[in-house]
Amino acid sequence: MKLKSQKPHIGIFGRRNYGKSSLINTLSGQQTAIVADHPGTTTDPVRKTMEITGIGPVILTDTAGIDDEGKVGEQRVLATIREIGRVDMAILVICENRFDSIEEELILKFQRYSIPFLILHHKSDIQPLDAGLSEKLSRRYRA
Repeated sequence: MKLKSQKPHIGIFGRRNYGKSSLINTLSGQQTAIVADHPGTTTDPVRKTMEITGIGPVILTDTAGIDDEGKVGEQRVLATIREIGRVDMAILVICENRFDSIEEELILKFQRYSIPFLILHHKSDIQPLDAGLSEKLSRRYRA
């Protein structure tokens, strides 16, 4: 895989309030991004350089929710879409066993840019991943 810069960029994508900011905070071990119950807290991409054992230095990017609404929300979504062209790998966060056209369109964008991705079902402690959805995703997107 040819990197877009010296450090691999890993983008975290998904809908609003699906735990993307919590994920970057957990991965970085710091409060890198602001976390709130209010949808749309992340407005601009939040980047954190960190070291991943066995890989080396990487840049993690938390993005705004791809389902944001309104005039400002449209700007947030455009900023998120621009990030797709800047990353070397993507993490697609899903939640509540919800996977439909929004996630499918993101994956098409990842594929257009030849960006490897993984799908992470977040908040599984609240609602476990449905076996049927797991099977569907494995069938469609297994590398």
